[in-house]
Amino acid sequence: MIFSSSDPPSADVARPVAQWRPALLALFGLVGMLWFANIQYRLLTEPDEGRYAEIPREMLASGDWVTPRLNDLVYFEKPPLQYWATALSYRLFGVSAWTSRLYTTTLGFAGILLMYGIGRRLWDPRVGESAALILLGSLMWVVIGHVNVLDMGLTFWLTAAIGCFLIAQSAPRLAKRQREWMLGSWAMIALAVLSKGPVALVLPAFAMVVYCLVERDFGLWKRLHPMAGLVILLAVCAPWFMAVSVRNPGFANFFFVQEHIARYLTPISHRPGPWWYYLPLLMAGTLPWTGAIFRGVFSSWREESGHAGFRPGRFLTVWVACVLVFFSVSHSKLAPYILPVFPALAMLGARSLADPGDRQSMRRLLVGGVLASLLSGLGALALSVPLNDKVARYAAIAPWLAAAAAAMALGVFISWWLSRRGSGHVAITVYAIAALLWCQLLVTGHNALAPERSGYFIAAAMKPHLTPDTRLYSVGQYLQTVPFYLQRTVTLAYYRQELEFGMIVEPQKALPTLDAFARAWRQPGAAIAMIHSPLYGRLVEEGLPMEVIMSDTDTVVVTKP
Repeated sequence: MIFSSSDPPSADVARPVAQWRPALLALFGLVGMLWFANIQYRLLTEPDEGRYAEIPREMLASGDWVTPRLNDLVYFEKPPLQYWATALSYRLFGVSAWTSRLYTTTLGFAGILLMYGIGRRLWDPRVGESAALILLGSLMWVVIGHVNVLDMGLTFWLTAAIGCFLIAQSAPRLAKRQREWMLGSWAMIALAVLSKGPVALVLPAFAMVVYCLVERDFGLWKRLHPMAGLVILLAVCAPWFMAVSVRNPGFANFFFVQEHIARYLTPISHRPGPWWYYLPLLMAGTLPWTGAIFRGVFSSWREESGHAGFRPGRFLTVWVACVLVFFSVSHSKLAPYILPVFPALAMLGARSLADPGDRQSMRRLLVGGVLASLLSGLGALALSVPLNDKVARYAAIAPWLAAAAAAMALGVFISWWLSRRGSGHVAITVYAIAALLWCQLLVTGHNALAPERSGYFIAAAMKPHLTPDTRLYSVGQYLQTVPFYLQRTVTLAYYRQELEFGMIVEPQKALPTLDAFARAWRQPGAAIAMIHSPLYGRLVEEGLPMEVIMSDTDTVVVTKP
């Protein structure tokens, strides 16, 4: 819907619009194909994709949809909404890499459509179109949208909640529609809670407190319909939390205290980072739209300074700031945590692109594309010269980086050429498709590292030696993609880490020491073990009978002779 307008089309305009409809449908189909094209091509990578593919596989196999399990051990780090959706995907389409990513990838694409709907209702169709195009080709959105992690689910439902909230607060205060939109926001918050936990409540509350203090709009809290909203929230969330707590008495303390409060306030997760950790990620993640986005942030704040009533642009700016501050203060930092800021940034940046005939805005936009192309090209050049072993390990990505650089450069040139001829809308659309192609080539190229980042090859080496009675062990490590590719669990030995809680609850399912593993290995029957390389020599010295069937830099796979 590139050529839509906020004004109703006249009869003379309606005919050309109708003529464009097949082209627009073809464009939508092309974008959809580009978005979903590589979800089966790439192998699952360690550790997150293996973990979030395996939990729903075990859920479906066991028939227990209440208690999540990883490697047959209770696993309570996150709520179950994505597990449920992925298990349903397995049931409908079979267990595979693409079905494990289907929920995340679909929500990533749906988030782009959501941008159009929110932007159109809050401002006008052109802002909605531009917001959708920005998100379509933003590096971090595309990357996380094609990786099987929980952050896209949290972000999609939070974005839907914020969108409903903004529309509700921008509507007449006593209108029935305002209440409906606000209750819809509460329902979306509930789904976000089931996606990743209490953070889905903390972030919106933090942003609203800051907004009310900045804007002195304390009446906002009365317009939230809190009583009805809390009923909806509890109706959606409480059944699972109650059921899992009844079945597992230690759930509440582990989930709420250790996995959320302690992880945020203390370094127990061993994921440290300086206060500025997310700033370079933010700059890189918004490429190639960085200039337009940050101009939109500042201009939206200034443009709404004289407006009475609720100010959606200012709230979105506050939302971005609060999410960044919240996760920057945390003692546990991972790159995907700031994904919830990107839809808000897309909407703010879209306002700076609302006039596609503004050549200064187009030049600012194209600079980001040039930078993205240069960085990719320089990366390809650097990796093509294997100065040392570490660089040589990444050399396989170089052709993909070069292709991405070429695609982005071509998109920049065509967009510039179109904008010079007054086709601003088409120029921005071409630029967005080129940005998506640039991102997708980078994402797909990561599969060149699969031999080091995926357990697929280890599982493939083990399969010829497996029978239903073969015992499987993992010693000193846990490769989370291997159980998924084998479609069976392993017995962990001399390893705890994130599965420690499950081992405490069910200690009989693990071997705590190397001596315990050696005793189990010597028992009659076929057995295969994946051994962390530094431990293999110790086991050889102890005279443990083993025959190597494959090895890499981290793992030695042995069978019992």
